[in-house]
Amino acid sequence: MNQEAAVSVELDEAGSLSAAKDLASVTIRTHGGDEYAFPAMSKSALGTVLPKGSNRLSEQPLTLVNASTTILMIPLRICKVILVDGEEWWASPA
Repeated sequence: MNQEAAVSVELDEAGSLSAAKDLASVTIRTHGGDEYAFPAMSKSALGTVLPKGSNRLSEQPLTLVNASTTILMIPLRICKVILVDGEEWWASPA
C-alpha cells in the first residue's frame, strides 16, 4: 500500500486564500544537515497530516502543498526537525 500524506490549501472562488492569517513558513532540517524552507503553508492543513508534537515516523513521504501550489515531498525518516515560523512543530523520535 503506497499512501501519501498530502496537505493542500483551499482557495475561494476568486482564487485567493480565504485564511491568510493561517499561513506560516515551514522549515525542515534533515539528519544530514540540509535545510528546506517552504513559505505560505497553511498551519491547519499541516496539522491534519502531521499534528504538532506528534511522534509520527513513516516510510511514506510527507507531501506539502503551499498557497502557490508548490509541492514539497520529503521522507519523514530523513527529517530531524520541522519548524513552523521558527517554533518546533515536529522532531524525529529517532
